[in-house]
Amino acid sequence: MRARRILALLAKDLFRGSRSLIIVFAIVIPLVASLVISLLLGTLFADAPRLGVVDRGASALPAELARLDYVSLRSYEDTQPLLRDVERGALDMGIVLPEELDQAMAAGRPVVVDAYVWGESLVRDRSVLATALLRQMMALAGSEVPVQIETTLLGEAEALSWAERLFPLVVIMTIIIGGTMVPATSLVQEKQARTLGALTITPVTLGDVLISKAAVGMVVSTIMGIVILALNRAFGPHPWLMVGLVALSALLAAEGGVILGTLVHDISTLFTVVKAIGILLYAPAIFYLFPELPQWVARLFPTYYMLGPIVEISLFGAGWGDIAVDVAILGALIVAAGVAAAWVAARATERAW
Repeated sequence: MRARRILALLAKDLFRGSRSLIIVFAIVIPLVASLVISLLLGTLFADAPRLGVVDRGASALPAELARLDYVSLRSYEDTQPLLRDVERGALDMGIVLPEELDQAMAAGRPVVVDAYVWGESLVRDRSVLATALLRQMMALAGSEVPVQIETTLLGEAEALSWAERLFPLVVIMTIIIGGTMVPATSLVQEKQARTLGALTITPVTLGDVLISKAAVGMVVSTIMGIVILALNRAFGPHPWLMVGLVALSALLAAEGGVILGTLVHDISTLFTVVKAIGILLYAPAIFYLFPELPQWVARLFPTYYMLGPIVEISLFGAGWGDIAVDVAILGALIVAAGVAAAWVAARATERAW
């Protein structure tokens, strides 16, 4: 049975590959990069986003917000102390709840909430707080509420912190090293050791081998991507959507690794090719690193569609509607890469390696 053969090959590659240098690199390099950035920029041990509330009408909303373990809530009797704490950075966001808020929500009337944001707070923290606020208001009302949040920026403004700018680079590095380099290196090593040809004269087909190699890369890339997101508390408001996006990005990277490993015949050539196309692989992260660059250019690179939706959810709190087009393009790239991998494999079979 083909599925059984593929699973056997996958288990073999994972067991033997756990001692492979490239898999060690795929695990260690993203972890070290993320830890170093987090420690240097002070984000690893950061507290939960800090929210201050002035309640002018005895609303039930503050009590609901206080139950959230991912929000640090502080109550204020008056607006002025709240504004001072936001301006000096003691709070990431402060909100002023109007009188009769609960009654207005229950009646479905439009609600206006004044929000004051510290200019140097993390974009991710702002997104978490805004999402938490809207979700708890909808939970209290029992339906969607026409809410308008009027935001005022206090203190020095910085669109993205350096930790946030560097985060996309760590993410794409994690996906590429695990998803692309692991299967490509494994295939080239099999060819150099002349074990690949031996496998293909058994009931195992070349397709089985390539699928198992891609699966190893996808597994390593997906697991490490989730670990990096967890370390940076970067799942955003839609964690399951984020996990799915990481898996899809890892799949595309693994398909690229299979194509690369099939075409290249020695390790030195493989690393030369990877270095040559490195700018194409990592270019989208460079545009996040320097926001003053025209951001539309990043969309010209295929790896943007592996990275962009993940970053949009993590840093900017985007939802499915915001990323649907990019995910559709990612799906089309996965199909195209799968067809290309099948064609390359067929040509390789004709040449009998």
